[in-house]
Amino acid sequence: MEWQTKFEVGNHKIDLEHQVFIELVKGLAEAEEQGKSRDQIRRLIAELEKYAEFHFISEENMMIDVEYPEYEDHHEHHATLLREFRRFVISFEMGKNCVLSLVDFLISWFIRHTTNEDLQLSKYISKKEA
Repeated sequence: MEWQTKFEVGNHKIDLEHQVFIELVKGLAEAEEQGKSRDQIRRLIAELEKYAEFHFISEENMMIDVEYPEYEDHHEHHATLLREFRRFVISFEMGKNCVLSLVDFLISWFIRHTTNEDLQLSKYISKKEA
């Protein structure tokens, strides 16, 4: 998956963080396809999880700063993704080869979440700043 302008929400900070996220997901997929070791895959998964946590806190701080009325719902979307992500991590740690399923899940979630919730957030921030 490559970054596409259709993923842009119009907020520079959010868009940059999303681009990094896509690159990390892409790196995980490539590592799996290249047959990298489980330890290498494990480290990439950990990096991706930590980055998702960072990005969600970053977005949520923006929401708090602008008193975003949909904060609670948006926060719950983030929490749900992290719970699902951790289920994949547990499966991986149990020896299951679920890396490409994790990649598919993350891409699907990213597209839905970005083009809906994050786009609404970006529009709200733009209105507040105007």
